[in-house]
Amino acid sequence: MSRPGRSGRSGADAEERPGHLLTVRAVAAYAASEMCEEPSTLDELIRAVEETLPHYADATCDHTEHAELPCWAPDLAELGITLSSAGGRARYARDHQAYRTAPLENLLCPVALAALAAESLTALRARRAELAPGGR
Repeated sequence: MSRPGRSGRSGADAEERPGHLLTVRAVAAYAASEMCEEPSTLDELIRAVEETLPHYADATCDHTEHAELPCWAPDLAELGITLSSAGGRARYARDHQAYRTAPLENLLCPVALAALAAESLTALRARRAELAPGGR
């Protein structure tokens, strides 16, 4: 989820995107709270999620249930960082049963990721609106 001009591309590779999205979700938990008073931080996070959503526009899945993600932001960020690289995804896939975690394909489900992105965007936009002049 990088911006054009930084790396010459307009978003993360498809394989990296889920991990980046989970990491943004973890950061958004703080940014959408009263802990963040900087509109530009929210603007950057909103832009990143907005750039990601079109990649999941036609998402479908056949899972009977989606993976439960960590509730604690640092754990979610760690998972996102792990899933952002091929090596991290391979390690997660290898170790998931030993730790009784969700299978990798459930974590990478485009329907679940689209819902996560939409929820994050709603929370970030709401906080951004609060910081707008007269927003409170």
